[in-house]
Amino acid sequence: MDINAKCEGKLEANAHKLNPRVVIINIPEETSIGNVEDTLLAHNTDVNLKQGDIEAKFSYETRKHTRNQVMGVPRLENCFCTNR
Repeated sequence: MDINAKCEGKLEANAHKLNPRVVIINIPEETSIGNVEDTLLAHNTDVNLKQGDIEAKFSYETRKHTRNQVMGVPRLENCFCTNR
């Protein structure tokens, strides 16, 4: 059943798309932005991800000289109801 029909005209549902990101901490020096997706897919075969589902955004070095990688993950759709 459509959520707007459930709200009976009292509320209006709008779907908002979010672009969540995940930070992977302490990645090896030999892992670059270009090969991090392939490395993650090879090491995590039990997860149902395919090429293009995750995307390397950027990496950065912390004060303790460890490298972290920020990854974009699949879009989620959340529904928020607002008063009319």
